[in-house]
Amino acid sequence: MGRKIRKKLKLLVVTDSLFPFTGITKVLYEILPRLKNFEITVLFPGGKSKRMPSRIKNIRFIRTGKIFYFKGHPFAGIGGGIKDHVKGVDIVWINISGPLGMRVINIAKRFGKQVVAYHHLFEEEIFKENVNFLLKPLSPIVRKATNIFYNKCDLILVPSKNIGIEIARRGIGTEQKVIRLGVDSPKKVKKEVARKKLGFGKGDIIIGFLGRISKEKDLSTLIEAFRKLKRDMRNVKLLLIGYGESSIVDELKSQGAIVTGFVKDPAYYLQALDVFVLPSLTETTSLATLEAMACGLPVVATRVGYVKNYIKDRVNGLFFRKMDSRELASKINLILKDKRLRESLGRNAKKTAKEFSWKKTASEIDKVLISAYREGQRRR
Repeated sequence: MGRKIRKKLKLLVVTDSLFPFTGITKVLYEILPRLKNFEITVLFPGGKSKRMPSRIKNIRFIRTGKIFYFKGHPFAGIGGGIKDHVKGVDIVWINISGPLGMRVINIAKRFGKQVVAYHHLFEEEIFKENVNFLLKPLSPIVRKATNIFYNKCDLILVPSKNIGIEIARRGIGTEQKVIRLGVDSPKKVKKEVARKKLGFGKGDIIIGFLGRISKEKDLSTLIEAFRKLKRDMRNVKLLLIGYGESSIVDELKSQGAIVTGFVKDPAYYLQALDVFVLPSLTETTSLATLEAMACGLPVVATRVGYVKNYIKDRVNGLFFRKMDSRELASKINLILKDKRLRESLGRNAKKTAKEFSWKKTASEIDKVLISAYREGQRRR
Protein backbone atom coordinates (compact mmCIF):
# COMPACT_ATOMS: atom_id res chain seq x y z
CA MET A 1 0.00 0.00 0.00
CA GLY A 2 1.59 3.26 -1.09
CA ARG A 3 2.07 6.30 1.05
CA LYS A 4 0.71 8.86 -1.43
CA ILE A 5 -2.96 9.76 -1.33
CA ARG A 6 -5.09 11.78 -3.74
CA LYS A 7 -6.02 14.54 -1.31
CA LYS A 8 -4.80 15.78 2.04
CA LEU A 9 -6.55 14.21 4.99
CA LYS A 10 -7.90 16.38 7.79
CA LEU A 11 -5.94 15.61 10.95
CA LEU A 12 -6.98 16.82 14.41
CA VAL A 13 -4.01 16.88 16.79
CA VAL A 14 -5.01 17.08 20.45
CA THR A 15 -2.66 17.89 23.31
CA ASP A 16 -3.26 18.72 26.96
CA SER A 17 0.29 20.07 27.11
CA LEU A 18 1.35 22.73 24.60
CA PHE A 19 2.08 25.75 26.81
CA PRO A 20 4.23 26.12 28.78
CA PHE A 21 6.78 24.59 26.38
CA THR A 22 7.36 20.90 27.15
CA GLY A 23 8.91 17.86 25.49
CA ILE A 24 5.53 17.20 23.86
CA THR A 25 5.53 20.71 22.40
CA LYS A 26 8.97 19.98 20.97
CA VAL A 27 7.72 16.72 19.41
CA LEU A 28 4.76 18.43 17.75
CA TYR A 29 6.81 21.37 16.48
CA GLU A 30 9.28 18.97 14.88
CA ILE A 31 6.78 16.50 13.41
CA LEU A 32 3.77 18.55 12.29
CA PRO A 33 5.57 20.58 9.57
CA ARG A 34 6.89 17.30 8.13
CA LEU A 35 3.44 15.68 7.73
CA LYS A 36 2.85 16.53 4.06
CA ASN A 37 -0.29 14.45 3.55
CA PHE A 38 -2.43 16.27 6.10
CA GLU A 39 -4.37 19.45 6.67
CA ILE A 40 -3.67 19.95 10.37
CA THR A 41 -5.61 21.53 13.24
CA VAL A 42 -4.12 21.53 16.75
CA LEU A 43 -6.51 21.64 19.69
CA PHE A 44 -5.02 22.62 23.06
CA PRO A 45 -6.28 23.99 26.40
CA GLY A 46 -6.74 27.67 27.17
CA GLY A 47 -3.77 29.67 28.30
CA LYS A 48 -1.63 32.58 27.23
CA SER A 49 -1.45 32.97 23.47
CA LYS A 50 2.06 32.35 22.19
CA ARG A 51 3.64 33.12 18.87
CA MET A 52 4.34 29.95 16.95
CA PRO A 53 7.80 29.27 15.47
CA SER A 54 8.23 30.50 11.89
CA ARG A 55 8.57 26.91 10.63
CA ILE A 56 4.99 26.15 11.81
CA LYS A 57 3.05 27.19 8.72
CA ASN A 58 -0.41 26.35 7.37
CA ILE A 59 -1.37 24.73 10.67
CA ARG A 60 -4.36 26.00 12.69
CA PHE A 61 -3.92 26.26 16.46
CA ILE A 62 -7.20 26.48 18.38
CA ARG A 63 -7.45 27.08 22.13
CA THR A 64 -10.29 25.47 24.05
CA GLY A 65 -11.85 26.85 27.24
CA LYS A 66 -9.94 26.28 30.46
CA ILE A 67 -11.71 24.39 33.26
CA PHE A 68 -8.93 23.36 35.66
CA TYR A 69 -5.17 23.02 35.75
CA PHE A 70 -2.68 21.30 38.05
CA LYS A 71 0.37 23.54 38.34
CA GLY A 72 3.45 22.07 36.65
CA HIS A 73 1.34 19.21 35.33
CA PRO A 74 0.15 18.53 31.77
CA PHE A 75 -3.42 17.73 32.84
CA ALA A 76 -5.07 20.94 31.67
CA GLY A 77 -8.53 22.18 30.79
CA ILE A 78 -11.41 21.33 28.54
CA GLY A 79 -14.00 23.53 26.90
CA GLY A 80 -16.87 23.89 24.49
CA GLY A 81 -17.00 23.73 20.69
CA ILE A 82 -14.91 20.55 20.56
CA LYS A 83 -17.62 18.45 18.94
CA ASP A 84 -17.57 20.46 15.69
CA HIS A 85 -13.78 20.17 15.40
CA VAL A 86 -13.89 16.38 15.81
CA LYS A 87 -16.85 15.88 13.49
CA GLY A 88 -15.16 17.50 10.50
CA VAL A 89 -11.85 15.60 10.49
CA ASP A 90 -10.68 12.30 9.02
CA ILE A 91 -8.49 11.12 11.89
CA VAL A 92 -7.58 12.16 15.45
CA TRP A 93 -4.11 12.07 16.99
CA ILE A 94 -4.02 12.31 20.81
CA ASN A 95 -0.97 13.45 22.79
CA ILE A 96 -1.56 12.75 26.53
CA SER A 97 -4.77 11.32 27.92
CA GLY A 98 -5.65 14.40 29.98
CA PRO A 99 -9.11 15.98 30.32
CA LEU A 100 -9.08 17.44 26.80
CA GLY A 101 -7.73 14.25 25.24
CA MET A 102 -10.28 12.16 27.13
CA ARG A 103 -13.18 14.29 25.97
CA VAL A 104 -12.02 14.22 22.36
CA ILE A 105 -11.60 10.42 22.42
CA ASN A 106 -15.20 9.99 23.56
CA ILE A 107 -16.53 12.35 20.87
CA ALA A 108 -14.33 10.77 18.17
CA LYS A 109 -15.63 7.29 18.98
CA ARG A 110 -19.22 8.60 18.80
CA PHE A 111 -18.55 9.80 15.25
CA GLY A 112 -16.67 6.66 14.25
CA LYS A 113 -13.30 8.40 13.87
CA GLN A 114 -10.02 6.49 14.09
CA VAL A 115 -8.00 7.59 17.11
CA VAL A 116 -4.22 7.23 17.33
CA ALA A 117 -2.39 8.18 20.54
CA TYR A 118 1.30 8.71 21.24
CA HIS A 119 2.28 7.61 24.73
CA HIS A 120 4.64 10.38 25.85
CA LEU A 121 4.52 9.77 29.61
CA PHE A 122 2.92 7.88 32.47
CA GLU A 123 0.21 10.32 33.52
CA GLU A 124 -0.33 8.97 37.04
CA GLU A 125 3.39 9.29 37.85
CA ILE A 126 3.45 12.93 36.74
CA PHE A 127 0.25 13.51 38.74
CA LYS A 128 1.71 11.94 41.88
CA GLU A 129 4.89 14.01 41.76
CA ASN A 130 3.16 17.35 41.16
CA VAL A 131 0.17 17.49 43.50
CA ASN A 132 -0.32 18.18 47.20
CA PHE A 133 0.41 15.13 49.38
CA LEU A 134 -3.29 14.91 50.25
CA LEU A 135 -4.06 14.19 46.57
CA LYS A 136 -1.28 11.64 46.00
CA PRO A 137 -3.54 8.67 46.98
CA LEU A 138 -5.64 9.55 43.92
CA SER A 139 -2.88 8.46 41.51
CA PRO A 140 -4.32 4.89 41.11
CA ILE A 141 -7.61 6.52 40.07
CA VAL A 142 -5.72 8.61 37.51
CA ARG A 143 -4.13 5.41 36.17
CA LYS A 144 -7.52 3.69 35.86
CA ALA A 145 -9.03 6.73 34.12
CA THR A 146 -6.20 7.04 31.59
CA ASN A 147 -6.26 3.28 30.96
CA ILE A 148 -9.97 3.46 30.09
CA PHE A 149 -9.34 6.12 27.47
CA TYR A 150 -6.17 4.59 26.02
CA ASN A 151 -8.13 1.37 25.63
CA LYS A 152 -10.67 3.26 23.54
CA CYS A 153 -7.96 4.27 21.03
CA ASP A 154 -7.41 2.28 17.83
CA LEU A 155 -3.61 2.42 18.02
CA ILE A 156 -0.99 3.57 20.51
CA LEU A 157 2.42 4.72 19.34
CA VAL A 158 5.24 4.16 21.84
CA PRO A 159 8.87 5.37 21.76
CA SER A 160 10.30 1.95 22.62
CA LYS A 161 9.39 -1.70 23.06
CA ASN A 162 9.97 -1.64 26.82
CA ILE A 163 7.58 1.32 27.23
CA GLY A 164 5.02 -0.69 25.27
CA ILE A 165 5.51 -3.68 27.56
CA GLU A 166 5.07 -1.46 30.60
CA ILE A 167 1.80 0.13 29.45
CA ALA A 168 0.45 -3.33 28.59
CA ARG A 169 1.40 -4.48 32.09
CA ARG A 170 -0.57 -1.55 33.49
CA GLY A 171 -3.73 -2.75 31.77
CA ILE A 172 -3.75 -1.11 28.33
CA GLY A 173 -4.52 -3.69 25.64
CA THR A 174 -4.73 -1.46 22.57
CA GLU A 175 -2.59 -2.41 19.55
CA GLN A 176 0.86 -0.78 19.65
CA LYS A 177 3.51 0.35 17.21
CA VAL A 178 7.03 1.45 18.18
CA ILE A 179 8.11 4.78 16.65
CA ARG A 180 11.23 6.35 18.12
CA LEU A 181 11.43 10.10 18.53
CA GLY A 182 14.22 12.10 16.92
CA VAL A 183 16.90 14.65 17.64
CA ASP A 184 18.54 17.25 15.44
CA SER A 185 22.29 17.61 14.98
CA PRO A 186 23.06 20.98 16.59
CA LYS A 187 24.93 23.75 14.86
CA LYS A 188 28.49 23.47 16.16
CA VAL A 189 29.55 26.24 18.56
CA LYS A 190 32.95 26.37 20.22
CA LYS A 191 32.63 25.81 23.95
CA GLU A 192 34.67 28.89 24.83
CA VAL A 193 32.50 31.07 22.57
CA ALA A 194 29.27 29.77 24.12
CA ARG A 195 30.64 30.23 27.63
CA LYS A 196 31.80 33.76 27.04
CA LYS A 197 28.44 34.79 25.57
CA LEU A 198 26.62 33.25 28.55
CA GLY A 199 28.88 35.05 31.03
CA PHE A 200 30.97 32.13 32.30
CA GLY A 201 34.71 32.29 32.92
CA LYS A 202 37.41 30.11 31.35
CA GLY A 203 38.04 28.23 34.58
CA ASP A 204 34.39 27.52 35.37
CA ILE A 205 33.17 23.92 35.54
CA ILE A 206 29.57 23.81 34.37
CA ILE A 207 27.11 21.05 35.21
CA GLY A 208 23.76 21.33 33.46
CA PHE A 209 20.20 20.15 33.05
CA LEU A 210 17.67 20.84 30.28
CA GLY A 211 13.93 20.49 30.69
CA ARG A 212 10.80 21.49 32.54
CA ILE A 213 11.43 22.64 36.11
CA SER A 214 9.04 20.34 37.98
CA LYS A 215 8.98 17.90 40.87
CA GLU A 216 9.29 14.69 38.85
CA LYS A 217 12.64 15.92 37.48
CA ASP A 218 14.00 15.66 41.06
CA LEU A 219 16.28 18.66 40.75
CA SER A 220 16.65 18.70 44.54
CA THR A 221 18.95 15.65 44.21
CA LEU A 222 21.00 17.50 41.59
CA ILE A 223 21.23 20.54 43.90
CA GLU A 224 22.47 18.34 46.77
CA ALA A 225 25.11 16.77 44.51
CA PHE A 226 26.15 20.24 43.33
CA ARG A 227 26.61 21.41 46.91
CA LYS A 228 28.78 18.36 47.66
CA LEU A 229 30.97 19.08 44.62
CA LYS A 230 31.25 22.75 45.52
CA ARG A 231 33.06 21.88 48.76
CA ASP A 232 36.12 20.82 46.72
CA MET A 233 35.56 22.81 43.51
CA ARG A 234 34.70 26.44 44.14
CA ASN A 235 34.51 27.18 40.43
CA VAL A 236 31.73 24.64 39.74
CA LYS A 237 28.46 26.10 38.41
CA LEU A 238 25.00 24.59 38.02
CA LEU A 239 23.07 25.71 34.93
CA LEU A 240 19.40 24.70 34.65
CA ILE A 241 18.11 25.35 31.13
CA GLY A 242 14.35 25.67 31.26
CA TYR A 243 11.47 27.04 33.25
CA GLY A 244 8.56 25.83 35.32
CA GLU A 245 6.78 26.28 38.63
CA SER A 246 7.95 29.57 40.20
CA SER A 247 8.22 28.20 43.77
CA ILE A 248 10.61 25.45 42.60
CA VAL A 249 12.61 27.89 40.47
CA ASP A 250 12.97 30.31 43.41
CA GLU A 251 14.15 27.51 45.70
CA LEU A 252 16.72 26.32 43.13
CA LYS A 253 18.07 29.85 42.71
CA SER A 254 18.36 30.28 46.48
CA GLN A 255 20.57 27.16 46.50
CA GLY A 256 22.97 28.68 43.96
CA ALA A 257 21.63 27.32 40.68
CA ILE A 258 21.46 29.49 37.56
CA VAL A 259 18.02 29.10 35.93
CA THR A 260 17.76 30.44 32.38
CA GLY A 261 13.99 30.45 31.87
CA PHE A 262 12.71 29.57 28.41
CA VAL A 263 15.42 29.61 25.73
CA LYS A 264 14.87 29.44 21.98
CA ASP A 265 18.06 27.53 21.19
CA PRO A 266 19.00 25.17 24.06
CA ALA A 267 21.79 23.58 21.99
CA TYR A 268 23.79 26.81 22.38
CA TYR A 269 23.57 26.51 26.18
CA LEU A 270 24.26 22.78 26.13
CA GLN A 271 27.52 23.32 24.29
CA ALA A 272 28.76 25.46 27.18
CA LEU A 273 28.46 22.52 29.61
CA ASP A 274 31.03 20.04 30.87
CA VAL A 275 28.52 17.43 32.09
CA PHE A 276 24.79 16.92 31.52
CA VAL A 277 22.62 15.40 34.27
CA LEU A 278 19.18 13.80 34.07
CA PRO A 279 18.01 13.19 37.67
CA SER A 280 14.37 12.39 36.72
CA LEU A 281 12.13 10.03 38.65
CA THR A 282 10.09 9.27 35.52
CA GLU A 283 10.62 9.76 31.77
CA THR A 284 9.81 8.05 28.50
CA THR A 285 12.33 9.08 25.81
CA SER A 286 13.87 12.23 27.38
CA LEU A 287 14.53 14.35 24.30
CA ALA A 288 16.65 16.66 26.45
CA THR A 289 19.13 13.85 27.12
CA LEU A 290 19.33 13.01 23.42
CA GLU A 291 19.93 16.70 22.61
CA ALA A 292 22.77 16.78 25.14
CA MET A 293 24.26 13.62 23.64
CA ALA A 294 23.98 15.14 20.15
CA CYS A 295 26.19 17.96 21.46
CA GLY A 296 28.82 15.39 22.47
CA LEU A 297 28.28 15.77 26.21
CA PRO A 298 29.02 13.08 28.79
CA VAL A 299 25.72 12.27 30.51
CA VAL A 300 24.88 11.09 34.02
CA ALA A 301 21.30 9.83 34.26
CA THR A 302 18.81 7.75 36.21
CA ARG A 303 17.60 4.46 34.71
CA VAL A 304 14.20 5.72 33.56
CA GLY A 305 11.98 4.95 30.57
CA TYR A 306 13.74 4.49 27.24
CA VAL A 307 16.84 6.23 28.58
CA LYS A 308 18.09 2.93 30.01
CA ASN A 309 17.98 1.47 26.49
CA TYR A 310 20.03 4.03 24.57
CA ILE A 311 22.52 4.85 27.34
CA LYS A 312 25.08 2.12 27.93
CA ASP A 313 26.81 2.53 31.29
CA ARG A 314 30.45 3.65 30.94
CA VAL A 315 30.13 3.55 27.14
CA ASN A 316 28.11 6.67 26.25
CA GLY A 317 27.04 7.77 29.73
CA LEU A 318 26.89 6.87 33.41
CA PHE A 319 23.91 5.83 35.55
CA PHE A 320 23.18 6.66 39.18
CA ARG A 321 20.43 5.53 41.56
CA LYS A 322 17.34 7.71 41.82
CA MET A 323 17.48 10.33 44.59
CA ASP A 324 21.07 9.37 45.50
CA SER A 325 22.93 12.68 45.57
CA ARG A 326 26.10 11.08 46.94
CA GLU A 327 26.40 8.67 44.01
CA LEU A 328 25.50 11.43 41.55
CA ALA A 329 28.24 13.69 42.92
CA SER A 330 30.69 10.77 42.72
CA LYS A 331 29.82 10.04 39.07
CA ILE A 332 30.10 13.73 38.07
CA ASN A 333 33.43 13.98 39.87
CA LEU A 334 34.69 10.87 38.05
CA ILE A 335 33.89 12.44 34.67
CA LEU A 336 35.50 15.73 35.60
CA LYS A 337 38.70 14.10 36.88
CA ASP A 338 39.11 11.48 34.12
CA LYS A 339 39.70 13.27 30.82
CA ARG A 340 39.95 10.04 28.80
CA LEU A 341 36.59 8.80 30.16
CA ARG A 342 34.99 12.23 29.62
CA GLU A 343 36.06 12.38 25.98
CA SER A 344 35.11 8.76 25.31
CA LEU A 345 31.62 9.18 26.79
CA GLY A 346 31.03 12.38 24.82
CA ARG A 347 32.25 10.88 21.55
CA ASN A 348 30.08 7.77 21.91
CA ALA A 349 27.09 9.83 23.04
CA LYS A 350 27.27 11.81 19.82
CA LYS A 351 27.35 8.60 17.77
CA THR A 352 24.27 7.32 19.59
CA ALA A 353 22.31 10.52 18.97
CA LYS A 354 22.92 10.24 15.22
CA GLU A 355 20.76 7.11 15.21
CA PHE A 356 17.70 9.27 15.99
CA SER A 357 16.08 11.37 13.25
CA TRP A 358 13.03 13.66 13.25
CA LYS A 359 12.67 13.12 9.51
CA LYS A 360 12.39 9.37 10.01
CA THR A 361 10.01 9.78 12.96
CA ALA A 362 7.69 12.05 10.96
CA SER A 363 7.77 9.73 7.96
CA GLU A 364 6.74 6.75 10.08
CA ILE A 365 3.96 8.70 11.81
CA ASP A 366 2.71 9.95 8.43
CA LYS A 367 2.42 6.35 7.18
CA VAL A 368 0.75 5.14 10.39
CA LEU A 369 -1.88 7.88 10.34
CA ILE A 370 -2.76 7.19 6.70
CA SER A 371 -2.93 3.46 7.40
CA ALA A 372 -5.19 4.04 10.42
CA TYR A 373 -7.50 6.22 8.33
CA ARG A 374 -7.75 3.55 5.62
CA GLU A 375 -8.43 0.88 8.24
CA GLY A 376 -11.30 3.00 9.54
CA GLN A 377 -12.69 3.35 6.01
CA ARG A 378 -12.59 -0.43 5.53
CA ARG A 379 -14.54 -1.01 8.74
CA ARG A 380 -17.42 1.24 7.66
